[in-house]
Amino acid sequence: MYFDRFDIAEAYWCYMAEYHSGGGSKEYALSGTFARMRFRPRPNLSSETLEENGAEILAELVAHPEKLRDRRC
Repeated sequence: MYFDRFDIAEAYWCYMAEYHSGGGSKEYALSGTFARMRFRPRPNLSSETLEENGAEILAELVAHPEKLRDRRC
């Protein structure tokens, strides 16, 4: 796993999209961060279409969800 901001953004987007538990969840709060970044995911973005590095980042998020910073206000 290495630092690549695009892989990181895509992995976090997939995590948010696939693992949030509603509008009040800390995972869903990531959508505000993406809006501020003006991040627009590619149309076919999913956990299956991530690059190898992005898939590793996503696997780490899934394995350790407690490491996700709570962005809810």
